[in-house]
Amino acid sequence: MLKRIADSIHPSLRPVRPLPPHWVSTGALVLICAAVALAGAARTGFSGIEKLGTWERLPIFSTLIILAWMAGKQLVVELIPGTRHRFSAHAFLTIVSMALLGVFALLFRNYRSDHFVSAGIACLLAVFWLPSRWPS
Repeated sequence: MLKRIADSIHPSLRPVRPLPPHWVSTGALVLICAAVALAGAARTGFSGIEKLGTWERLPIFSTLIILAWMAGKQLVVELIPGTRHRFSAHAFLTIVSMALLGVFALLFRNYRSDHFVSAGIACLLAVFWLPSRWPS
């Protein structure tokens, strides 16, 4: 019975196109991530980046690039069946959160939260309801 099934399937089998190398897929995902981040920054303005000094930008953006590459690689590995996983999703989320928390804790010392809620609401409104900020 198995022979008959194999014989009936054999004529319809064709070679599949091989997947691109891991680094190509990972690089594409990192570029997509960067494009989404730039689109969001273009919509709300680059004033936050402008206020950062060079020695603040360097560790933040290098950490973000490394974490984006790790996330892209993790996603590529997750999409390919039978590939060995380095981290579970929970472990990876913990690593990323701790890395960002560590970088921001080292760089920013002022933890005052005066008007935290009102400033946060104003920020959300600026992001979602100010279409005049969209680039033309």
